[in-house]
Amino acid sequence: MIARKNVSQQEFENLLGVENAFKIINACNNGAEKSKNTIISTPPSFQNRNFKSNTWNSNIQGFMTEEFPNHSGFCKGRRFYVELNGMRLFFKKVDKKLKPQNIITKAVKMYDEQLSDDMQDTLPITYIGYQVSSSFTELTGVYAVHIVSGTIEWCSDLSELVYVNKESIPLYSQPTQDDDLVVVPKANKRQGNGKKEKSA
Repeated sequence: MIARKNVSQQEFENLLGVENAFKIINACNNGAEKSKNTIISTPPSFQNRNFKSNTWNSNIQGFMTEEFPNHSGFCKGRRFYVELNGMRLFFKKVDKKLKPQNIITKAVKMYDEQLSDDMQDTLPITYIGYQVSSSFTELTGVYAVHIVSGTIEWCSDLSELVYVNKESIPLYSQPTQDDDLVVVPKANKRQGNGKKEKSA
């Protein structure tokens, strides 16, 4: 196995840039709206247990392809990705602990260990995790989640990344009380100047 290149949180945010972060949030917002309309208009009897999650995944994939037509594709196992500035981004719904809700396969284990079996494929992998309401009708957060050795090494709230650098941003819905919500660790919160503020 070959170790993938490493990317720190600061390097990731610099390489991603504000405009790309803006595009990602915009694609997630559009995917959320389309998913909401599809779910509401589809009778429950026509929905299997994976219908809602698959609807979200497919719509976000479609809008990401529209935002990044020359940078998107599929890798081994038909896993959709967007490749930007030497980084590979996967897209997945995350739980309240920011863990991507993957079916555990050999490939997923390799991704989460930042390993590759191909010398030509050593780009670091970071998940763009989207969080949704319990009804699957609202987008409540978009995060960059970097996993190394099976554990989360760092996470970035993309709305904060855009907010500290842009006057107007696309806002997603505010969480409701019954949702499982992400609490970003204090060490990852930002000051108004965009720098990380370490917890005491």
